Amino acid sequence: MNARSWMVALGLVGSLASAHAEDQVTVEVTSTGTGAKRVLAYAVPAGTTQAPSLGMTLKSTTQMMGQQVAFELPELTAKLEVSAGAPQAKGTPISVTYSSVAFASRPTGLGAMVGGPLEASLQGAKASLVLAADGRARDLEVKMASAIGQDGAEAVDLERWFVPLPTVPLGQGAVWKAHVVGTAPNGLEITVDTTYTLTDLSETGATLALVLESAAAPGTMDTKGMKAKVTSSTTSGTGTQTLRFDRPMPLSARLELTSKMDLLVQGMATTQTSEIVLTVGE
Repeated sequence: MNARSWMVALGLVGSLASAHAEDQVTVEVTSTGTGAKRVLAYAVPAGTTQAPSLGMTLKSTTQMMGQQVAFELPELTAKLEVSAGAPQAKGTPISVTYSSVAFASRPTGLGAMVGGPLEASLQGAKASLVLAADGRARDLEVKMASAIGQDGAEAVDLERWFVPLPTVPLGQGAVWKAHVVGTAPNGLEITVDTTYTLTDLSETGATLALVLESAAAPGTMDTKGMKAKVTSSTTSGTGTQTLRFDRPMPLSARLELTSKMDLLVQGMATTQTSEIVLTVGE
């Protein structure tokens, strides 16, 4: 086993199953809930700004050829500068800039191999998208400094925080599933199923509980020259989000994810498991 193989494997850490929301999205309502009902829709006024903090922790284990390496990343936080442009026919343009990106303490050992590029790639990163009233995020563009960090940054994928909304009136306890089929940035074909339960509804927003399951079809993953053949990849998780529909980002959110990926790195069988916690708060 050579050092290059480990570098490739570690460089792929954080490649969670997340498709682009604009690919194919279907929403199925299984319960409209009880009590007073209304249609949920984003309506973000032009000039709206937010400055939420985004947090991430990561534990990862990689097994290859009978050997195992494990590491943890201390909490990484980033300040997001979010602003909304003038609404257009297909939605409201949203721009996001990452600033003040830092770990709570410096990653060490193997953690530094992943954490350093991730931190560097997020510092000053910029993203833009168009947010539709139904929660679809379209035309996502991300500019980052580091190729390796680009892959790890899927763990803080902005599209996770926008909720595909049904078009029928909903009340307390409503349940719906968003089914997304698409292609991840690393080339894998991904399906993501997220079930949302409306636990609280107010005049301006809502609180949701969610359960996420995703899987990738077997294929070749290519992350800026780091190639590996994926034979199996799954991610599951649970979380909560508190939304205001006149704001693009959640007021608060927490998502706990567990992923497992079986792959061939330079012909060697490799298994990666990861536990990631993502948070958003103002």
